Amino acid sequence: NAFEIAYQKDNCDAQHCHNNLFISLAQKSLEENSEILYDEFDRIPADILSITRDDELWSILAVPFSAGNEAFGSIVLVGKTNAKVFNSSDLKLITALSGYAGIAIHSSRLIRTMQATEALKHEMSLAREIQQSLLPSHSPDIKGVDITGYCIPATEVGGDFFGYFRLADDRWAIAIADVSGHGVGAALTMASLRSILRSEAKGTPSPAHIVSRANELMCADTGDTEMYATLVFSIYN
Repeated sequence: NAFEIAYQKDNCDAQHCHNNLFISLAQKSLEENSEILYDEFDRIPADILSITRDDELWSILAVPFSAGNEAFGSIVLVGKTNAKVFNSSDLKLITALSGYAGIAIHSSRLIRTMQATEALKHEMSLAREIQQSLLPSHSPDIKGVDITGYCIPATEVGGDFFGYFRLADDRWAIAIADVSGHGVGAALTMASLRSILRSEAKGTPSPAHIVSRANELMCADTGDTEMYATLVFSIYN
């Protein structure tokens, strides 16, 4: 993809100089998205020659591989046995190999992307199940009152919330809330708000006290996130 290396020619050993040459050639073929074939020493550009050692003659072949119009790698060959040079036949062979390499790597990337997508879908599905479990699974039996509720989030998870839970003295707390935004952030904020309401409503204070305390705690937890919630909270006697 992108290579960057710092070196000083006078201080680098042969292996490091070779690595710098390979990287420079790979960069050049990627930037130009075309093959490079130097079959005569005099044709090699000065910037490439400056990386090699003075007592070495190089025959150079570099071919990028790609998927569609995106070049994302390069096959680089430097030097050939028996003092021969790379020729057009070598170029055809390496171009064919680069085509296979591009297809293989692109396919591997697609597979990893699909696996990551499937894993994310599984995680989001699990998050949806957990969030749904935080909502009432059935309506409460309250004498003299018919009550029911249902929530369908716009995405896998969201910030909508309703709930009712029994208090002391045969009273019931009823809450309807909407956390700003959608997705995981809203779902986490909703779960926090639900927990706060249930905890604060265990005593016998007024709805105003419960909402005031919930507001203080929510602001302390989410003040830096700019998340907020609108809430209707009531107590039925």
